[in-house]
Amino acid sequence: MNTKLLAAFAAVLAIAPMAAGCVMIDAKDNPNVRLSVGADGEMERLMAVVVTRDSVMARVNSHGCTNKDGFTTTVSKSGGRATIGFARKTPDRCRAAATTADLTWTFAELGLESGGEVRVMNPFAGR
Repeated sequence: MNTKLLAAFAAVLAIAPMAAGCVMIDAKDNPNVRLSVGADGEMERLMAVVVTRDSVMARVNSHGCTNKDGFTTTVSKSGGRATIGFARKTPDRCRAAATTADLTWTFAELGLESGGEVRVMNPFAGR
């Protein structure tokens, strides 16, 4: 096999896990709070996610009319871990310049206990 082709193939394999959108973060205020991000094409693409002891903030694209009321959340619990997803139910049809909106849900709003492990199923734009 050609060495350049082999090197290119090895590079693709090395970065594939990073491009898949999986992230594990420990919240600064509580080392027991963990977040993992999956990828599901049905969910809103997130620009960032911040998990604290009792809330989840999702940064999404916006054209000026994006708010929490335009989203639906799905929450499932299994074995001490909550899996959540954020889906846009109302498109943002405003014509403002493209920006982002930070939308925050408390654990209480999501039906979760403070300090629990959270897995976010949305695709993650990240970089």
